[in-house]
Amino acid sequence: MVLAEWMRLHEMTQQRFAGEVGVTQTTVSRWLDGGTLPSLPAILAVARVTAGAVTADDFYKPDANQ
Repeated sequence: MVLAEWMRLHEMTQQRFAGEVGVTQTTVSRWLDGGTLPSLPAILAVARVTAGAVTADDFYKPDANQ
């Protein structure tokens, strides 16, 4: 499940989700638009907040050339 879908299903704003994860709203916005990728500690926090519904695989896609 992707983060945007999880947030929509749980009626969670970027600001509220950011607070739960321990990052800024701007950071969450950048994750959602693909501008940046979360760090490992952030991914672990996202997985905790979403009860495992959103994982690293939802952010990091394998390189098609490998």
